[in-house]
Amino acid sequence: MRGAILVDTLDDPRFRVVTPFEAAWYEDDGDVVAVWEGTAAAGVGSTLAEAVSDLRAAVAEDYLALAEYDGRQARDLQATLDIYRSKVQLIDAADRA
Repeated sequence: MRGAILVDTLDDPRFRVVTPFEAAWYEDDGDVVAVWEGTAAAGVGSTLAEAVSDLRAAVAEDYLALAEYDGRQARDLQATLDIYRSKVQLIDAADRA
């Protein structure tokens, strides 16, 4: 099976999804894989819910890693960060309180 799902939240409280993004998903050897196409983010789980949760964590981790080198990285990595920023916002600690 395969399909697509809209992701409108991340589990990490440091982030806010400002525009939901589409994740493609498919089954592979008994696992479910969820992928944000056009980025490096992917998640795997035994269910779709687990795969999407893993994808949410991957987006947060990847966003933070890429943001650390903002403007000082290869063009393709900067393009991935730009895609993340078009859909996901890093929230200032003061705004989370």
